[in-house]
Amino acid sequence: EVAAEAMPAQVMEAPRRGRSRGKATKPDEQTTAIEAAKGATDAGQGRGAPSATAASSSAARNPPAGGPASPTTGVEIISTEEKGKVLYHTMRDLRNPSSVVHNVTRKSARRLWLYAITQHEHGDPSAAELAWHPTAQVGLWRREHRAGAARYDLVARYPDSSMRIFYGVTDEGLTGPWRELVQMAENADYWGPPPVEK
Repeated sequence: EVAAEAMPAQVMEAPRRGRSRGKATKPDEQTTAIEAAKGATDAGQGRGAPSATAASSSAARNPPAGGPASPTTGVEIISTEEKGKVLYHTMRDLRNPSSVVHNVTRKSARRLWLYAITQHEHGDPSAAELAWHPTAQVGLWRREHRAGAARYDLVARYPDSSMRIFYGVTDEGLTGPWRELVQMAENADYWGPPPVEK
């Protein structure tokens, strides 16, 4: 979990109690949040441990109310359990959110799922690695071209301070604030940190 106090001042603040929306920003300020994250990423600030949210399967299966809608492509790891020395993941394919697959390991996963597991096992993004939308609780961790298409690792933040991470989202899965965030990142030439290879 990323606490609101850990977020850099240039990146959008978490909503305070009693307010229904984040602070409004001018168009020039929107790019500033992306540029602040770009500068922090270039400085090599690293990741934190996997979040407690990822380990709590009930919270991930039933996302908190009041947060952003999920992208419609990509994959989400909703829980992780260690049996022996092997990590078993429960994963959701965002093309069909009701489809949840249990007991996925590095050895059994292929392509996008293996990529997501590799990133997840290396920890959640640090606050400095995220570029937040100026008015919505959605963030961009990284963007890259992989398998012939643009792909994004995205983060949603909820009122209870929990986070959900979506791996390998394509342009087809972006709507509303997700699409706006990616456009701002492209305009600012923000790529985020490189993915962990293995």
